[in-house]
Amino acid sequence: MTSETAARDSTEDLTLVTKSRSLALPGRPLDHISQPVLNRPHEEPSRHWQLAEDNTSTGAVIEGRRLSQALVIVPKERGAQLRMQVTAAEQNELVNRIRDAVAGWRSANYPGAASATKQLLQHWRSEANDPRLFFAQVEAAETLIWLTEANASRYPVLAEVRRDLAEANRDYNGDIGRLAVRMATGSGKTAVMGMVIAWHAVNAAAPQRRDGRYTTCFLAITPGHTVRERLAVLHPAHPENVYNEMRLLPENKRSALGAVKVHVLNFQAFQRRDRLSAASSDAKKLLRAGRKTQELESMSAVLDRALRGFPTGRGAPKVCVLNDEAHHCYLPEAGRRTSEDDDIKAAAIWFGALEGLRDAERLGPVYDFSATPIFIEGTDRRERMFPWVVSDFPLMDCIESGSRFRRCPWMTTPGASGFSGATCMPTPPPRPSNATPCPPN
Repeated sequence: MTSETAARDSTEDLTLVTKSRSLALPGRPLDHISQPVLNRPHEEPSRHWQLAEDNTSTGAVIEGRRLSQALVIVPKERGAQLRMQVTAAEQNELVNRIRDAVAGWRSANYPGAASATKQLLQHWRSEANDPRLFFAQVEAAETLIWLTEANASRYPVLAEVRRDLAEANRDYNGDIGRLAVRMATGSGKTAVMGMVIAWHAVNAAAPQRRDGRYTTCFLAITPGHTVRERLAVLHPAHPENVYNEMRLLPENKRSALGAVKVHVLNFQAFQRRDRLSAASSDAKKLLRAGRKTQELESMSAVLDRALRGFPTGRGAPKVCVLNDEAHHCYLPEAGRRTSEDDDIKAAAIWFGALEGLRDAERLGPVYDFSATPIFIEGTDRRERMFPWVVSDFPLMDCIESGSRFRRCPWMTTPGASGFSGATCMPTPPPRPSNATPCPPN
């Protein structure tokens, strides 16, 4: 099933849900388990369920959008299941400041944005689009654009945010600039990656925007084969590419995709290989002259191999990196880079790709996408949210808004004692054998 069909089905499902559930009937309060949808998927959330200290819903509806929280995830046994419980709320002030500023920028019709960018933003928000993009998707793209194009003299908070992000990237990423987007699984991260590519493409094609901020070369790095297959739709030539399926560009801007080059690679592609791996065993013995250690290729050779087909040399566009499941990509703590721990080894290889591009002066913007952008190793930072997260639309918010491609018109949790943003997922009742399946993720 295509992403267009999935989006349309999702919207149709939500229409049924919101018509019957968005408002409580007289004398009948909303049920937070069977009726969790409070908001519309194409609008900014305006209500949310109140959570208790153990992250289960109290059943009370709170007016206003839930604040972003820099949550610390702690495994906790609950019955026979391992449940991810959240400790006492810690507000993510950076994201909350950005949200308020971006909302004001949106309501003022994006002052300071490039004309090509403004046309895209208005297109993404148009009610005439079919399928329509979720608010979560548009806000994520708006945030990345605001950080790049908005005028700091008009938005003083922008200068403060940029300083905070520069400090975080200096402390945690070796001065590599990264911006992270947190979106729940199934809420449409792939479309947001396509929106980022479209934004860069239309501005790189504009003759008045030759300022180096935009590129036509994109590298999507993934943790494994499954995700890599899913991101194949980022290739403009793909028969079900996300730009056509989600109508991401107006017709008069479609030609900008003609210059776009996209590579989708697993992080393992950046592991340095034995230079003699293709030689016979006898040739290896001869060429190594008795040495038992491997002779690894240089990082320059790795990049040449992995990025074959990208322009190189003076004036070549930088490479914009899109990290999917980006919680696997981080700079290991000092002294742990050569650890035998599988997570740390993977992180070292993945982050090493960013370092290699930077050292070769080929690295452009780096955008991280993850449902759980947290550190997964290190005694002093384990399971802390990345401090360069700039947009946050987690699972709880998605369920309350109906903003999930994998949604069905059933939102029940059999046997649950409360609605938990960490554990609750739509669970359909038995369906007829001839029924149409729910859209894939």
